[in-house]
Amino acid sequence: MLTIPLLKKTLLLSSLFMVFLLSFTACGNRQVDSKEVAEEINKPKSDSTMERDERFLVNTAEYNFREIMLGKLAQQRSTSEDVKALAKLLEEAHRKSNSELSALALSKSIAIPTAASKAVMDDYEKLNLRTEKEFDLEYCNMIIQNHKDLINHFENYTNGECDQDIKIWVLGVISDIRIHQAKAAQLEMEVKNSVSLN
Repeated sequence: MLTIPLLKKTLLLSSLFMVFLLSFTACGNRQVDSKEVAEEINKPKSDSTMERDERFLVNTAEYNFREIMLGKLAQQRSTSEDVKALAKLLEEAHRKSNSELSALALSKSIAIPTAASKAVMDDYEKLNLRTEKEFDLEYCNMIIQNHKDLINHFENYTNGECDQDIKIWVLGVISDIRIHQAKAAQLEMEVKNSVSLN
């Protein structure tokens, strides 16, 4: 249930995000990057821990969008039912994670991206250009690397000064990230074996 202060925060963050979004689009034909908008809204802060929390949430949202976008693509392009199943699992898990992250960011009055960044879309396009034969292996490679990076991102954050609510959330989801990485690594081996047999 929304309380009056939380409703005010929600309206304020939404309004700020829209103002920045409109000001970026008014500056010519440049494509708006949701991550850049969120980073701009969060500046400037005098509290270094708060800045660290902001950077962490913004970057975590970007990781989530990468998994969501690549997962959607793999469900469309892969010829392997196992790869499609993993892609669906990851898409759903990272949608849930992004939803929780959005609520957490809102409670901390931190703006986070609401759409995939240019870097995420570049990864999407790179994967989409792969041939049918290359696609599954490249998807697995990208997922494994993304999850390694995400685990490092989480561990670096929790090993320093950080917001305790955010830290509790991270500690609650990091085990799932490790499980996803292990599943992707196992699937990568199966895909490699399948490719070498053909």
